[in-house]
Amino acid sequence: MPNFTKEFLNSIKPIGKIQDIKDDKAQGLYIRISPKGTKTFYLVRCVNYKTQRIKIGRYPALKIEQARKECARLNQQIELGTNPNEEKQKKLNEPTLDDLFNIYLENHIKQHNKNETHAIYHYNRYLKTLHKKQLSEITKLKVLELQRNLAQNIGQRTANKTTALLKAIFNRAIDWDIWDYKNPVQGVQKFKENSRERYLQEQEEETFFNALNDFYHPIIKVFFYMLFYTGARKSELLSMKWEDVHFEDGINYWRAVQSKTGNVKITPLIKQATALLNELKQHSKGTYVFYSQTSKSGHLQSPQRAWYKVCETANIEKFRMHDIRHTGATWLSSNGASFAIIRDYLGHTNTSVTGRYTNQNVKAQLQAMQDVFDNLDTRLKDS
Repeated sequence: MPNFTKEFLNSIKPIGKIQDIKDDKAQGLYIRISPKGTKTFYLVRCVNYKTQRIKIGRYPALKIEQARKECARLNQQIELGTNPNEEKQKKLNEPTLDDLFNIYLENHIKQHNKNETHAIYHYNRYLKTLHKKQLSEITKLKVLELQRNLAQNIGQRTANKTTALLKAIFNRAIDWDIWDYKNPVQGVQKFKENSRERYLQEQEEETFFNALNDFYHPIIKVFFYMLFYTGARKSELLSMKWEDVHFEDGINYWRAVQSKTGNVKITPLIKQATALLNELKQHSKGTYVFYSQTSKSGHLQSPQRAWYKVCETANIEKFRMHDIRHTGATWLSSNGASFAIIRDYLGHTNTSVTGRYTNQNVKAQLQAMQDVFDNLDTRLKDS
C-alpha cells in the first residue's frame, strides 16, 4: 500500500478503467481514479455489516491532509454508531425554509385566521436570503447577522418583527416534529423599541384630504377613507366582503373577523361610509368590496405606493396607513368619547352584539363616530 503524497497522486495516470488505491496512513482511505482520470477520495469500511463507500472529496481541490482528517472524523462517527451515508441522505432530504414556510402558512396562518398578507409580505421582503437554505444552515449566528443588517438598513422594529416571524416558523416546526433540534432564534434578544404615536395634525388635515380627493384611483381613494371611517386594520379592510356589509333600517354595519385576534368586530357605518359603499356597489364585480381583477386573492393588495403618493402630494412625512387608527382614536378622545367607544373603534376587544346589532353600545359608537366625522367635514369646508 503506497503512502499518499502529492508526487505519487499526480503521477497516477488513467488506464481506461476504474482504479482504487488505498492509503497506508489513514484507516480506510482510498483514492479512486476514473477511466478519464478524475481522482476522488473515499472512505471504505464496514458499517452495520455492509461495506460502505463514503465520498470525501476530489483531489487536488481537497488536499491529502484534509482528506485524512475528514477520514478520521468519519471513522469516529461510525465508531459512535452513526452511518455517514445515511446522515448525508438525511441532509439532502432536509426541508428548506421555503418548504417550512409553506407548511406554516397552510397549517397555522390560514387555520387560525392570522394575517396572511402581512406574513407573506414580511417573509418575501426580509427573509429572502434564507429562503433556499436548509434548516440546519440557519444558525443563531446567521439570525444575529440578519437582525443586525435589518436594524441598520431598515429599522429596529422591522428587525424585531422579522426575527419574531422566523422564531414562530421554527417553533411550529418543532411542535409538528418536522425539526428535532433547537430553534436558532431562541435567545436572540429583541431591540428595545421607542413607542411611536403619530396622528394627523389639525394643520395637516386640509392638505391631506385635498390630496386624497384629487387621487386618480376611485377604489383606492374609498379604501383610504374607509380606514378613517371604520378604524379597521389595513388587512381586515382589504379583505372586506359584500356579504359582511349590512344595510338595514336601524343601523348599517360591517361584521368582520379580526385578523389579529380572531374576534368578531361589529363596526357601525356612518353616513359618509354608507354613501361611499353604496356608490362602490353599483360598479362592483366580485365578492370583495375592494375588488381586483389582477391579484390572486381577488381583492386589492396593500396600496403602499398610492399611500406614499398621497402623502407626498400633501407634503406630509412619516404618516403611515396604520396611523389612521391613531388619528381616529385621537379625534374620538378629543370629542369626549368614552374609553369603551374608542376601544371598540380600534377593535381591541370583541363587541358582544346579538339580534339585529342595534343595542345601545353600537348606537353610542355610531353617534360618537358620526359626530367626529361631521366635525371633520365642517373643519374642511371652513378652511
